[in-house]
Amino acid sequence: MYPVLIHIGPLKIYSYGVMVLLAFAAAVWWSVRSGRSRGFDADSILDAAVWVFLPAIVGARLMFVALNHADYGNLADVAKVWEGGMSFHGGLLGGVLGGVAYCWRRKASAWDLADVIAPGLAMGYAIGRVGCFLNGCCYGGVCSLPWAMRFPDLDHPGLLTPPSHPAMLYSSVAGLLMFGILAALDRRRRYAGQTFLAFLVLYCVYRFLIEFVRAGVTAKIAVDGLTQAQVASVAIAVAAVLVAVWRRGAGKVAG
Repeated sequence: MYPVLIHIGPLKIYSYGVMVLLAFAAAVWWSVRSGRSRGFDADSILDAAVWVFLPAIVGARLMFVALNHADYGNLADVAKVWEGGMSFHGGLLGGVLGGVAYCWRRKASAWDLADVIAPGLAMGYAIGRVGCFLNGCCYGGVCSLPWAMRFPDLDHPGLLTPPSHPAMLYSSVAGLLMFGILAALDRRRRYAGQTFLAFLVLYCVYRFLIEFVRAGVTAKIAVDGLTQAQVASVAIAVAAVLVAVWRRGAGKVAG
């Protein structure tokens, strides 16, 4: 693993932080490319990106720290975002709140903006999970598959795990598949919000399944054998489906 890409004296550039920034750049690039058809020029997308990115980072970090509070004894540790440790569900919540605030302030359609961003979000997710791989976190359980890998053991510092699932690479592939599906769907959307709601459902289905590989290893069990992320994914997927049914039935035609 390569948690530190560059080390020059006291300066360390962490692979996770670099990949998060690349993920953000890729999402913005796609959003600028596709936003023109929805009335969002490049400047509007860049403005929206700031409103979305900062709350997303804060939400992702705070959610992760809240779920793993025993591992964080002081504020200095909480602030070290570049070393890894963020919750996608928390980032999603923060990003949505930031996007809604931006659209309210600019009197723009939040659903249209969400649709513009959704495919790029999936692309960025795929890139971000490469950061997890380089960081050596978020791996899965022991397996005997030909592509099994050994990672730094989180429970036994200084040691490596037995051959294990490279779950973060599975996640990266899933992100690319979601991007392809959403990009195709967005060209045929029937109502504003369809692409974003489809992203939520696709992400939650994928996350529910991948957690079986990570459960009890790098994902904590919450209730009845399900991990925290699985419980959250079920709730979000159900809500997304209900909202999709409502919007389609109410005739919320795409702009």
